[in-house]
Amino acid sequence: MDEENKDNPNPKTKRIKVALKRGKRYGQGALIIIFVLGVFLGVHLKVIYDQAQIIRVQALDIPSLLLDRDFAESEVVLDNINNSFAKSQSYFNRISIFKKLPWAGKQIKGAEGLVVAGALAANAAKDSAELLADTPYAQADDITLEEIDYTSREFILAKIEESPEKIQAIKANIKEARVRLKQVLEEPGVLSVITKNAKLLDDKLALAEAVLDKAEPLLKVVPELTGFGTEKNYLFLLLNNDELRPTGGFVSAYSVLNIKNSTIKDLELDDTYNLDKKFIGLLNNQAPAPIAKYNYNHPWYPNQTGEWFFRDVTWSPDFTEVAPLAMEFYLRESPNPNQKIDGVIAITPTFVGDLLTLSGNLEVREYFLASNNLADILEYESHIGHKQAGLPTSERKKLILRSLAQMFNNIFDLENSDWPKFLNIFLDNLNQKQIMVYSSTPEIQNELLELSWAGQIKSTKNDYLLVVDANLASLKTNRVIKRTIEYQISPAGEDRYNAKVNITYKHTGEPSYKITKYGTYTRVYVPLGSDFREAEGSEDKVDQGVSFGKQWFGTYINIGFGEEKTLSFEYELPTSITEKIKKHEYHLLAQKQAGTVNDYLKLNLDFAKQVSKAKPADDTCVRSEECTLYIQDHKFDTDLEFLVELNRKPLFIN
Repeated sequence: MDEENKDNPNPKTKRIKVALKRGKRYGQGALIIIFVLGVFLGVHLKVIYDQAQIIRVQALDIPSLLLDRDFAESEVVLDNINNSFAKSQSYFNRISIFKKLPWAGKQIKGAEGLVVAGALAANAAKDSAELLADTPYAQADDITLEEIDYTSREFILAKIEESPEKIQAIKANIKEARVRLKQVLEEPGVLSVITKNAKLLDDKLALAEAVLDKAEPLLKVVPELTGFGTEKNYLFLLLNNDELRPTGGFVSAYSVLNIKNSTIKDLELDDTYNLDKKFIGLLNNQAPAPIAKYNYNHPWYPNQTGEWFFRDVTWSPDFTEVAPLAMEFYLRESPNPNQKIDGVIAITPTFVGDLLTLSGNLEVREYFLASNNLADILEYESHIGHKQAGLPTSERKKLILRSLAQMFNNIFDLENSDWPKFLNIFLDNLNQKQIMVYSSTPEIQNELLELSWAGQIKSTKNDYLLVVDANLASLKTNRVIKRTIEYQISPAGEDRYNAKVNITYKHTGEPSYKITKYGTYTRVYVPLGSDFREAEGSEDKVDQGVSFGKQWFGTYINIGFGEEKTLSFEYELPTSITEKIKKHEYHLLAQKQAGTVNDYLKLNLDFAKQVSKAKPADDTCVRSEECTLYIQDHKFDTDLEFLVELNRKPLFIN
């Protein structure tokens, strides 16, 4: 029986042996296939990665080439990118089936995202090059604004007027590229060689996006403001922020700019006192009470009438209110009262100093003016130097006027390679309210308001803070005053909060012809409905009022040489704000006063609830049940916003 079974094995056993032999052959075949497919995939991924590297490296080069105005080389680079993109796409098509595999699929999708993002960046660069190519900026040889003829300026402005639509297309490509790169960066398991390159490209695109965000709004208003096709007249104001006033500074000098197609026909600046002195006793309008009380009654002011003059028109902290009033005051005192004025442009010496770092130092008479000595020399000339030169009082600011005229000439002589630097300085000063612009054309004014370039007090349903100084009879003392603003919130019981604003002044100057003790009428603007409690450090009664949809409190304080004083206002926040805190959210808009420099803003906010998240973040407090504070310390050179999310568990202690 055994011999019989041996010669005639069980059919089932026989089938198993056959299956094992076949499985071995299939397994070997499968291994060979996997190996071949792995080699095939690896070769293709290597080619794709190499092309992605080419695209990434060359895409990173494009911004520098555009800034250097090397448009010929930019075109070569763009062609290379397009060729690499086409080659990559053909290789992607060959290995598309591998996208379904977990690990391989991630690498393919990652590389593809990097390649597509690079191609989108290249398209954005191509559109940028086309936008710049026909302008004087693109010329390889340095050319200045002064050398551009009138017809060319008209052509450039026409092109600028068409540019916002093209910039939208450029931004759309960049946005899509960054979306692709974000997907690559957020996908776990993608090789570092891919994510590292994706991060480099994304950083560069973020910078490009920031530049476009700066330039785009400017291009919307430039044609209208520079007289494209229609002549414009702008009242030009020089606001001396060393003698700080609510909207930037004392009106030191003025002019009417006549401009068409970016060509300024007239720039003849004059001292505002020369305009005002002809109308003493004739204006029949009363100055704001603090000006009349603290400024006009001072012995060194010859006018005792209490009239409101053009030089003091910057009393409101909102330039959209000041500008129309300045136009009205100017035309009332002007020898040409029927002159058409299309808007107002105001600048401070801070902006002038920044421009000098770019346009170069000035040689005016015996003076050598630089950004670090400009204010000192001009103030010396205004008080002493003009007498030594034998000039009458009416010409005491002649040096200021000549310096500004020369500086503007130097700006027009800037070579095209320096235009981006000028743009950055100009935009930074707009955002810091060292430049403010008002247009009588409603559409342009709305754009300026949207951009926050109109020096307006902003509307908000959230918490709000604006501190406004008015230097009264204190000469040019603001240059030696250090001002720190601290804002505090603390619980005052269930669903009630007290707020306190501390304004600390430190006088660092010594007596001179331009520096004296500092007297300021200070106002704080807070949410409407705030209930005033008390003030500390004031030297007069506290005034109250409502303006711009805000509650305000105001009083006067004096700071002597070497002194440090704090003026405080305490009030209860309105229910509109406490209701938001009850809903576990808080939002503060802190607006910067126009013309101020080197101020600091500190926040010390206690909500009696745990702060769960904030922007900007507060890293000084460990997140725990006991931590209810939000603390911040910022240089206050632009408007600031703060958002806080609160834990839902209340921590009030009655």
